[in-house]
Amino acid sequence: MTSMFTVIDKVETQGKLEIIGYNPNYMQDKQVKILMEDRSEWNQIVKNESYIITYTQKENEQPVFVEFVRERR
Repeated sequence: MTSMFTVIDKVETQGKLEIIGYNPNYMQDKQVKILMEDRSEWNQIVKNESYIITYTQKENEQPVFVEFVRERR
């Protein structure tokens, strides 16, 4: 799936890199955690910025796994 994503926080916990945010075009009050595997991509993410992202999600599981952060808006 590809959608807009506004980042409200970035966290690193026990070696896991996550960004937390929401889709501004869908439901702003539903926050989503996205697990990122690439530290260089995670380092480029800026809080309070919106991105177009492509992601996958296993059925009924959180976090969502990022495949590609394509473009910052």
